[in-house]
Amino acid sequence: MTGPEITDMRKKLEISQETLARILMVSYVTVNRWEGGHSGPKGLHLVFLQALQRWAAHPGKTGPRPKAMLREWSTLEPVLMLLNILDVAGPA
Repeated sequence: MTGPEITDMRKKLEISQETLARILMVSYVTVNRWEGGHSGPKGLHLVFLQALQRWAAHPGKTGPRPKAMLREWSTLEPVLMLLNILDVAGPA
């Protein structure tokens, strides 16, 4: 996943770099470096970003808009939030 793809997905989800960093349990600097093309996500971070990208591409299939769901889930531990995202994003 390229930096512009991450930026586009994040903007479609209407979340900040800080929020994305919290969801993925990385620092804001890491998200900034990914979006700037200085490094790229790997492993589980890439899997979760791909799930977020699927969700951003088809938000209507999951009920409420992603921003509303993320706000509702913001009180959850990040791991539980990621599991919810994987659930609503559907299979790869």
